[in-house]
Amino acid sequence: MLFLSQAKIWNNCQFDIKDAAGGLLGAIHAPDWAQATNSRLTVVARDNAVAARMQLPSGNFAIRLEYLRRGWNNDVAWWLESPEGDVLSRIEKIYSGAGALPWHFLRAPDQGELTISSARKLTPFDARLRLSDGRRVLRIKSPGWLRLKLELTVEGDFGSVPQRAFLAYYALHHR
Repeated sequence: MLFLSQAKIWNNCQFDIKDAAGGLLGAIHAPDWAQATNSRLTVVARDNAVAARMQLPSGNFAIRLEYLRRGWNNDVAWWLESPEGDVLSRIEKIYSGAGALPWHFLRAPDQGELTISSARKLTPFDARLRLSDGRRVLRIKSPGWLRLKLELTVEGDFGSVPQRAFLAYYALHHR
């Protein structure tokens, strides 16, 4: 089990990654301006374009994004890069049409679909990762309705700690 919690009440840009015992494993820091690698408006060099950075004892990881299709709703790919630059996990947010809710497809390290509860419904946050063979391998949920700080519980042992934290961070920002 893994926990992702907002570091401070008024700061939605930093999340702490904790183990089941509550010990601090690392943190995710989002910049003031998240930039896609293929962004038309560039604030920083494309090599430095990140959606967030993840700091763990095993190294500093980068969470990046790029536009796949631009339109009324943009299709976007998010991925987690290792300190060496390898893609550890990749997920794509695909819209089937204007006004439709998006689909979230896991492309790496395995094929699957992430189902995220919609913010359009008054339900507690809940996301489930189902692989292409039908197995449910990960559940990301909030402990309740109303909290001062965002907190997520990640249940399941799919992937490594950085991959699970990345999927929780992605799910939280694409509700």
